[in-house]
Amino acid sequence: MSCHRIFNKLVDSNLRFPGLNLVSEGIGDYEFRLLAHSPPELSSAIWFHEWKSEERVWARLGKLGTEFVIRFPDKACFLITADKREISCYPESEITIETVSHLFLDQVLPCLLGGDGAVVFHAAAAAFSAGAAVFVGVSGRGKSTLSADLSSHGIPLLTDDCLLLQQTDSAFQCVPSYPGIRLWPESTSELFGAEVQGAPMADYSSKRRFNGDNAGLVFVAESAPLKKIYLLAEPDEAVKTVSITPINRRDAFLELQKHIYRLDITDLSRIGEEFDFMAKVVEATQPCWLNYPRNFAALAEVRQALLKDMEF
Repeated sequence: MSCHRIFNKLVDSNLRFPGLNLVSEGIGDYEFRLLAHSPPELSSAIWFHEWKSEERVWARLGKLGTEFVIRFPDKACFLITADKREISCYPESEITIETVSHLFLDQVLPCLLGGDGAVVFHAAAAAFSAGAAVFVGVSGRGKSTLSADLSSHGIPLLTDDCLLLQQTDSAFQCVPSYPGIRLWPESTSELFGAEVQGAPMADYSSKRRFNGDNAGLVFVAESAPLKKIYLLAEPDEAVKTVSITPINRRDAFLELQKHIYRLDITDLSRIGEEFDFMAKVVEATQPCWLNYPRNFAALAEVRQALLKDMEF
């Protein structure tokens, strides 16, 4: 078994996750097992939620007896024990190790991390000198491209796509995930040049995975206090300049709820805890809309606007 550190947690695994550092000592908080034999019969599973992408079912979440199930059609099935500590993965034939790693690290594990004074968002975060700037938005809004541009200009990246936010006595802390970022080919070429290729992310996507070694990006390994939350506005060809606009607390609360990773949407007690948590986050920060032209030439202007805004 290998032991990896991610989100300040230890994961014991019979799979060596590409791009993650190994830990020589420590007891795993989670145990992941990649299994070769066929998955269990799921006809008796109770499904209570679906993730969709462009009207296509990307994943189904439910329970099989006491175990949780996350099923990615034609890719893999993950069974999770009731205590959320042991994860078994049953991949479809021909599915690559890169795909299994991506599904677990960037989809399944974020669903398990919430609780105990923490919430996990579909968000990126960068560590400015004044604290962490968090970028929230649905896939395709530009979180990774913006984060990679910041990191390549010396503003360390905390996380690419999944943000673990913890409450401490004095502040909300943004916990780093792992030193890696996933980018589309057009972003890769513009940011790093055609000669930088990266590593495969998954066999169903043209995205590539980059780290400090193959792209010169800067990552931070320590948690950073939350400073500001920026919600990325929907791209609009009419937008010609960068704007940062405060959001009233009610709208910010409702918008942020859409971006929380949840394993069990039927757990009303846990959802109530998340509501309380988010109310405190919104009260402690001033969430803003970040709107800017979606072209690579505008990234320098966005970077300067963020540097100025993060000073206040």
